[in-house]
Amino acid sequence: MISNIKLTTECSKEKEPLIEDRKETNNVLMTEEEHANDAYLLVDTSTSIHHRGSKNRHKSQILIVLQSLAQNLVNAGYQINSLKKETPLTSKDFLHELFPVKIDQLTQKLNNYQIISDPKISESPKPINFHIITYDYGVRHQNFYLSRKNLDSGIGIMKKIVQQSIASERLGKSTTKNRRWKSLNLPQPTDLDLYQANTKSPSNLYAGTEMLGALEGLEYLLDQKVIQKNSSKSSTNVSVVIDGKPERRSWWDTRVNSVSDSIIGTPIPLPASLGGEEITTSGLLYDNDGNPLHLKNNSGQWQWKQMQNHLNAALDRLADQTSNPKKTNSSQDARLGQQA
Repeated sequence: MISNIKLTTECSKEKEPLIEDRKETNNVLMTEEEHANDAYLLVDTSTSIHHRGSKNRHKSQILIVLQSLAQNLVNAGYQINSLKKETPLTSKDFLHELFPVKIDQLTQKLNNYQIISDPKISESPKPINFHIITYDYGVRHQNFYLSRKNLDSGIGIMKKIVQQSIASERLGKSTTKNRRWKSLNLPQPTDLDLYQANTKSPSNLYAGTEMLGALEGLEYLLDQKVIQKNSSKSSTNVSVVIDGKPERRSWWDTRVNSVSDSIIGTPIPLPASLGGEEITTSGLLYDNDGNPLHLKNNSGQWQWKQMQNHLNAALDRLADQTSNPKKTNSSQDARLGQQA
């Protein structure tokens, strides 16, 4: 049984999501069979890719996510084939072939593979609902459905993971062409937002890691699965890939420092498909010695602590609904960068 998720990761920040500047939609899963497996991938896509050594972390992050996707496929009864070698691959073999490939060549490399039903298994492969939650200065949610009737979409999902774009690279130091900024109703940028420490690093404009919001969104999806009461016939896999602290710029947060004299946080809404809650705080900070400091939200609640309790409770309820929780429910946490 999964009973605890520890979120004490630290490091530098900031990378951007799967598809930038696209209007959020509340995707409805087109499930043609009941009791599909569910795979939840929560990925930090903030701008930490710009920091020293972050290029390797970015590639490592992508490979970890691809490994999780591949393992979910294999567990559900699918097989990854190499078109060149005409041989099946385990998820480990698949990652071994991708590891030496340069990050800007991964998309092309994926054209060398296909997803098929595993011929060694007599039963039809289970359909999978992939939920990919990405977060930077906001939170996004994308749904992908895979079954034996649309196997080509499996490689397509992997390509979307690889083809991440970065807001600061695409949009520079402006929000003029950023429809997402407007849809989140974020404040007009100030000099603090446009501040840039040096020419090699991005400004503060697209900084931020809304980890609290992403985890609240994950909890919402897990709660919805509990309500459906069909988890006993499907597996649940949760993968969390972390490359930063749960931090937002201080003048948007519920804290006071030299550039912020307000404890009222800026509300940043979650997508409707993740419940639509407005997140007003980072919820958790760390001092210079690495000690945690929890923050209240605009309603005076210790939201980070509540989120942990609620998320673990949702995982426990899912485990209670199945006869073999160790087999059908799993969780993994990958941490990149430096820890405090």
